[in-house]
Amino acid sequence: MLAKHIGKHIVVCIDEFQQIGEWPDSIYVQKRMRGVWQHQQHVSYCLFGSRQHMMTNIFQNKRMPFYQFGEPNYLQPIPTDDWIPFIQGKFTEKGLTISEECVTKICDIVQNQSSYVQQLAWNVMLNTDKVVTEEVIKQGVRDLLDQCTPLFMEQLNSLTTYQMNFLRAINDGQHDQWTSQEVLGKYNLGSKSNISKMQNLLLEKDFIERREDGLYLSDPVLQLWLKQH
Repeated sequence: MLAKHIGKHIVVCIDEFQQIGEWPDSIYVQKRMRGVWQHQQHVSYCLFGSRQHMMTNIFQNKRMPFYQFGEPNYLQPIPTDDWIPFIQGKFTEKGLTISEECVTKICDIVQNQSSYVQQLAWNVMLNTDKVVTEEVIKQGVRDLLDQCTPLFMEQLNSLTTYQMNFLRAINDGQHDQWTSQEVLGKYNLGSKSNISKMQNLLLEKDFIERREDGLYLSDPVLQLWLKQH
């Protein structure tokens, strides 16, 4: 949590706010917090969260204490054009060279997700002698997958076979028509009645996200990892 004075006004910033939903007596705590916050003067709150489904539930579910507490702002990934000078500058500081093309490839591989862009760029930097090559980027990706493996295995360990099949189906390019007999049979997803329950659980755990044209995996590195496991 960070609090900053702006004149006579205080701005309180809280990161990963969605974790409040996992606290014991979460609803009671949220009610107490809102009850106090809404009567404060000269204080603003910026509440950040990386798990969109949980944040949406806290602030847009009519049954939740923080329903419509403030204005939601969904941040988009940082554009590649902004990453290029930043990453090139970091490499230059180390006496290394990376082309715009290579920075673009790093961003594309992890779909511009900030934490992964920085982690992959760091891996590439560690493997670079003087100039970044395509093989160095490939090694950086292998290192990234190795680094993420323990976390992914822990996260996926609680899923059933049907749920894992559902993730693999999405990763295979299947984004809709989940109740068709062809899709159910091809990916061994069980019965039609099982589909809705699986979707809700995987959305709640932020393994997947809903877009206009269907369901997608939320984590771009998990996508790469599943292709190899």
